[in-house]
Amino acid sequence: MESVGYFSLYFIYYGISYFITKSLLTWFKGNRWYAPNFKGELILQSVGLLIIVHSAVYQILIHGYVFLFDDVLLKSLYDYQGEVLLFFVIITVMGLVGWIDDHFGDKEIKGLRGHFLTFIREFRVTSGMLKAVYGLAVSVFCSYFYQTSFLHWVLLAALMLFSIHFFNLLDVRPGRVIKFFWIFLFFLLPFVLVDALLYLLIPVVISTIILFQYDRQRIAMLGDTGSNIVGGIFGFFLITQASSFVQSVFLLLFVGLAVYAEKNSFTVYIQKNPLLSKVDRWGIR
Repeated sequence: MESVGYFSLYFIYYGISYFITKSLLTWFKGNRWYAPNFKGELILQSVGLLIIVHSAVYQILIHGYVFLFDDVLLKSLYDYQGEVLLFFVIITVMGLVGWIDDHFGDKEIKGLRGHFLTFIREFRVTSGMLKAVYGLAVSVFCSYFYQTSFLHWVLLAALMLFSIHFFNLLDVRPGRVIKFFWIFLFFLLPFVLVDALLYLLIPVVISTIILFQYDRQRIAMLGDTGSNIVGGIFGFFLITQASSFVQSVFLLLFVGLAVYAEKNSFTVYIQKNPLLSKVDRWGIR
């Protein structure tokens, strides 16, 4: 398919996804999917689920194009089906676990340490503990297909797990998760292969552009549902596309930030840093 065909497909995808988003947000309202944001305002939550819906729509569109026009170039999509399947395993599992946390989670318990201590002291499985267990399971499972040794497997699994955790930590202010996702993708983009770019990454970016409009205006929030999904997506692209050096840099960054966040606030640090504060406020209503 010529480049004009790709752009046409993306425009169609954007239009359909935008319409679906408007319709499903109305459905969310009808089901009272509200939660207080950082200002105490009741707004729609868990709209990160729409990333799964948007991604499914794109797969239907691109497969339909192949079926109708039998484009030779796009037949490479079928060689990429393993990665597409893993992608959907990650976003579906992590999205559902995040949805449970959004709607039934223990809001008073903070940080990984808090959830683990609750489990040890009270033998109670919190929603945060559930996220950690499923995040670990998904990370171990998906990393298996890209490992070259046991140690490499452990490192890849840790990379995805800490990616999910990092984006969860960002989910305390409007637009923050999506903006950091875009910033990190900018540095990862030179390593992304064409197949991953066309079949998965560009559709995800378009999806986040749509959702950012609601997130930044405090109409709706991604919730733990969305931060789980975004973190899983970024982790997926790290383990499947990045070089070992880039993977190592991000793993050290994520681990360091996770340790920092156990006793410190990202928000306080961002507010004190002029550049980060400006980025954090950009586009926010």
